[in-house]
Amino acid sequence: MLGLVKASGDERFAWDSYRRLIQMFGKTVLGVDGEAFGSALDAAKGAQGVETDVELEAKDLQEFVEEFKQIIVDNTGEEFPQEPRRQLDLATRPAATGILTSRGGKTSHAVVVARGMGKTAVFGAESLEVDAAGQVATACGVAVREGDVLSTMHRGTQRRLRPTHKDPRRERVGPGISP
Repeated sequence: MLGLVKASGDERFAWDSYRRLIQMFGKTVLGVDGEAFGSALDAAKGAQGVETDVELEAKDLQEFVEEFKQIIVDNTGEEFPQEPRRQLDLATRPAATGILTSRGGKTSHAVVVARGMGKTAVFGAESLEVDAAGQVATACGVAVREGDVLSTMHRGTQRRLRPTHKDPRRERVGPGISP
């Protein structure tokens, strides 16, 4: 926030931008009903005796940011993420969701269903073991955790991931597919 205030020279602009980020992120990424934000905005305008949000002052918007953050907590049980990487991870998660089945054949119908939903589908993953509580998936002796980077480059038709880089902060799986 301070960087945006300094760069723009406009504290009101900075707080309004942050308020809008929280509102759009909450609605679009976190699934918070947009009406929750709209009602709060209308109430704030009424309390200040103004008709439009552009009439709210920087101090009003600063308080309003806290109210929007609370709306997110009330609706998701979690605080608004402050770290840009976490925001990016959450924002891209819907694009990375899909359908996974353990066998082909009749269950490969999931592919047709997934395509109709605009989702990715993988079938024939019978060797995959998922530990939801530990947030780890293991296949062919390779463990993949939330946040790991994967590559799907291949030679031939059979693909197998193998780790190629260890990061002390987290295990990363990078390019390295063996036939």
